[in-house]
Amino acid sequence: MASWLSLHINHETALWGATVVIGILLYVASTLSEQLRTLASSSPRPGRKSASAEAAATAHQPASTPLPKTFTAYDIEQRLRAIDELHRELGSGVMSVSAAGERLNDALRNSPSKPPSSEFVAYADAVELALQDYFRAAEKHRMFSDIYEEATSAVWDPRKVAVSARNLAGQIFSLEQQKADVNLYLRNNLSLLDFQARTSGQFWTWIHERQTALEKMRLQYEKAPIYSR
Repeated sequence: MASWLSLHINHETALWGATVVIGILLYVASTLSEQLRTLASSSPRPGRKSASAEAAATAHQPASTPLPKTFTAYDIEQRLRAIDELHRELGSGVMSVSAAGERLNDALRNSPSKPPSSEFVAYADAVELALQDYFRAAEKHRMFSDIYEEATSAVWDPRKVAVSARNLAGQIFSLEQQKADVNLYLRNNLSLLDFQARTSGQFWTWIHERQTALEKMRLQYEKAPIYSR
């Protein structure tokens, strides 16, 4: 009886051990199978790049070169006329008031008696009129956006020349009413210094920059490809 019981226990233990071993083997097989499926899905298929490789290749492809813009002969002619009109306005009316400002500057520096306030008022009026004509011409050609931008864009605003002249005219007029010594009062005066800075170099520089930009644009349009209908 004891030997039978011992054999029965040993038989049960062996079955339990076998069951455990089989379970472990099944778990290992399942884990290996899952890992193999993961590797297979992440590996690129033959003849096909992975998503990351495709993205990298796309990122390094050069952007397509835009087609050159072409114009008809009429398009070129209209743009050249707009550029010439703006260049002419700068070289005549606007340049004329710039030169008048430099003459006023010379009188302020070298004349024993300063110019009267009325001369600065007249100068401010002339600057405003010349710039109105110029910016009106630019607005007329606004449909040519590149030309309009070159004609009007600048960090420095030329209309401040007229503002500066009126500020100085107001101070001189006040001194004239008080019968004060204009020459003495205007020494190192901020309004005078501002007027001199704007008219002695800044105004002419702005005109020259706009003229140069328009001249370069004219050359570009002269060389532009013409589309024949």
